[in-house]
Amino acid sequence: MLQVKKILRELRARLFPDALYLEHVFVKQVGYKLNLKNPQTFNEKLQWLKINYRKPLLTQCADKYAVREYIATVIGEQYLIPLIHVTDEPNDLLTFEFPDYPCIVKSNHDSGGYQIIRDNNVDRNKLVTDASGWIKNNHFYKTKEWQYKNIKPKIIIEKLLMDENGHIPNDIKFSCINGRAEIVHVDSNKEVKHLRNNYTREFEPLAMNWPAEYDRNVYFPKSKVFPEARQLAEILAKPFPFVRVDFYFVGENIYFGELTFHPTSGFGRFSPNYYDFKYGSKLTLPKVI
Repeated sequence: MLQVKKILRELRARLFPDALYLEHVFVKQVGYKLNLKNPQTFNEKLQWLKINYRKPLLTQCADKYAVREYIATVIGEQYLIPLIHVTDEPNDLLTFEFPDYPCIVKSNHDSGGYQIIRDNNVDRNKLVTDASGWIKNNHFYKTKEWQYKNIKPKIIIEKLLMDENGHIPNDIKFSCINGRAEIVHVDSNKEVKHLRNNYTREFEPLAMNWPAEYDRNVYFPKSKVFPEARQLAEILAKPFPFVRVDFYFVGENIYFGELTFHPTSGFGRFSPNYYDFKYGSKLTLPKVI
């Protein structure tokens, strides 16, 4: 039954006009009717951008492999996580010689396709099966995020970043509205239960949850490299009306994570809902030519 529902959902996503599909999903996920003609809330404006703001640079920057060139050109390759391997053929993983340190295998073109490799005891058959599934996905048809539609699928292997305790470091994310970092997110505990704390651009705690279902973690101190990371985020965000710029802090080193143009695909509820309107009022939409 679940498989049938999945097939029907994907069929509906492919056949329905983009606006109609988004209106259908939006009211179910966010809880109010989507207004694309005169969007006011932050989530409404993200949906408007999906349909109306489609620039080639979005595709490059949503591609987890191609974005490396953008990062190297704009802020410098020293912020890139070391790349180990890239291939468009999952079967290459059957014979690939993995390094003797932890790494992450992931797809370049969707959300959530990855596997962490901590030692040489790799179930290669399962890895190839999983990677073959990632390659077949087209994230555009799930969310109507246009930037994913024409990315050529690849499998990339990067060094796994770890903190001093051997854990995956926290994500430090900067939601940049019209080039200015307006919200800072600290994502933690991702290996157990994804937690998120939200802050102002000055790293003052915000009494909100976004998405609403994310719980908060304990208080985090302000890193010494926070001002530098915020400046880097705003440099990377300059060409876009909205983008979330993700970094990892490992000691006093900053590593680029990814660029996200529609967090939670624009279906993430704010709690309290006031912030949906607050940040929506800050986002000036570009003119459509």
